[in-house]
Amino acid sequence: MYIKKIIIVLFLLLSCNLSFGADYCVLPTGAGAKTGADWNNAIDWSTISSTGFKRGSTYWLGGGTYAIKTLSTATSGTTYIYIKKATAGGTACNSSTAGWDASYGTHQAIVTGSTSAITLTTGYWDIDGVTGGGSSNGALYGIKLALNGTAAGVELSCRQADITGLSVKNVWFSGFAASGRLCPYGITHSVTQTVSNIYLGHNLFDSNVVQIAFYRASNVTIAYNYFTANGSTSSCHGEQLTAGGTSNNWLIYGNTFYNSLVGGVVLHDCAGCGGSGYNTGWKVYNNLFIGVIGGNSVTMGVVDCADSGSSHPDIMRDFEVHHNTIINMTGHGYGAGIGHSCYQTGAHHSVTAYNNLFYNTWNPPIANPVGGGYGLADTTIHDYNAFYYCTGGIVSENNMKRDDANHNPFTSSSEPYDLHLNSTYHSALHVSNPLPSPYNVDYDGAARSSTAPNAGAYEYSGSKSY
Repeated sequence: MYIKKIIIVLFLLLSCNLSFGADYCVLPTGAGAKTGADWNNAIDWSTISSTGFKRGSTYWLGGGTYAIKTLSTATSGTTYIYIKKATAGGTACNSSTAGWDASYGTHQAIVTGSTSAITLTTGYWDIDGVTGGGSSNGALYGIKLALNGTAAGVELSCRQADITGLSVKNVWFSGFAASGRLCPYGITHSVTQTVSNIYLGHNLFDSNVVQIAFYRASNVTIAYNYFTANGSTSSCHGEQLTAGGTSNNWLIYGNTFYNSLVGGVVLHDCAGCGGSGYNTGWKVYNNLFIGVIGGNSVTMGVVDCADSGSSHPDIMRDFEVHHNTIINMTGHGYGAGIGHSCYQTGAHHSVTAYNNLFYNTWNPPIANPVGGGYGLADTTIHDYNAFYYCTGGIVSENNMKRDDANHNPFTSSSEPYDLHLNSTYHSALHVSNPLPSPYNVDYDGAARSSTAPNAGAYEYSGSKSY
């Protein structure tokens, strides 16, 4: 898939270095001489000090349950430290390595704690579970970060320092948004700190109240992740992804946001963050926002603002929300729109929403506060969006695609979902304003029409492209 390759190559170019370190085999309590040279002498994870990881080296985790860990090795330029899940066919510490046991590859490496699993205090870390690929099935992931208590916690914490350089791939962030949980996060940091050059790809974010919370975060890519089963408490709204306090240059691409209880992607001014409050340079392309029929999914929009109002204006600047599919968002509140509770002051600030497809969704306005908001005029530039079988306030557009009958444009609009366009209605969903290269492909990586692409995350090609 072309766009996936582009995203991965761009990240590798950012993270590459000329330091070639050693490979170490790792088990929860080690083995033999504990040098890491092979599985007979695996390093003891529990005794590696927070600064004991070596820059440029790779630590291969065999299956098992691991204690919480703080990662504090000082940075050395842009040289990463790699923590990977061992597999039989891996490039090192594999089935050919002395002492190999099949369970090292087939069992998950689970890092678990009551308030955190991994805490970062320095940058340039690469954590890769190797398998998982953005699936909704947690059992497929090589690494699982889990919370096992009832206090507020975070699976991956960056709360103690500014962080530059982090890649997390193929990891199951397993929270616990059930009753008694205060406010668990998948990944977050202190609002007074900064994070930058972040790649989160092909992960599963599951059962946290807030799955990702970044403030003052720049150069962030969130791609091909699966977000599900988030919760909500009186003190912590259930947002799948929240950001604010001058969070700039984000790419949110090809993700699935399933059953978002309060908001999908929610932007904040974040008083106390130390930034201007403006969040700029965002691209939100080719994502799936899926609600549960009869549920209460999304009361604050799929891409929207909190902490808004006249004292917090223009939180969204230079935003592009294009080619997303929004389906079965039947909750209430402000509804499932884009930017419609944001206080934009009339200068547009280059916020655009094109070619999105809404189906069976309540109140899907775009920067037009129907059913809530602040009563301002519509200030977002939007057109060529499609509204099928939607209710509540629907924004007017010059070139909108609207069908109030229950004409289902998808292959399957209920469990198990298949949101590829069907052969009956795809021709009615041709729009305009195609995305520029390298983003002119759909969720599957199939090329889009250069003149009249389909609305939503998928381009019709007559059959699935995966």
